[in-house]
Amino acid sequence: MCHDKDIAAILNRLGYQTGHNNNWNMTRVKTLRSHHQIPALEKTEPRSWLTLEQAAKELGTNTNLLRTLIKESELPAKQAVAFAPWIIERADLQREAVQKAIAWSKTYKPGQRRPRTIKQESQVSLFQQGSEV
Repeated sequence: MCHDKDIAAILNRLGYQTGHNNNWNMTRVKTLRSHHQIPALEKTEPRSWLTLEQAAKELGTNTNLLRTLIKESELPAKQAVAFAPWIIERADLQREAVQKAIAWSKTYKPGQRRPRTIKQESQVSLFQQGSEV
């Protein structure tokens, strides 16, 4: 899901080294892929997912808002390993909570807080039948 240069950067951030205790670079990743017959990322292959940066560009917003939505579990996303790019399913960009956050961000004024979405299953009814106070 990543280009060789990006894979090398991830491996280095994770502290992994080659068998000869070298840092990773694009050529070393390409050699490893070739040796193990792992195909390279196809640029023209249509995908159902986007990286965080691609999703932000498609939505016309910044990555900070999307990171917040991921942290709040409003936008499902996953990483193959730590430091790898966030992967977001294209269909999840149409979720109501995501669309509301994007709409809010376009009318944002400094100091204004984004309204939080309250999940129905986590709400407790103030007036429950048969409950005693």
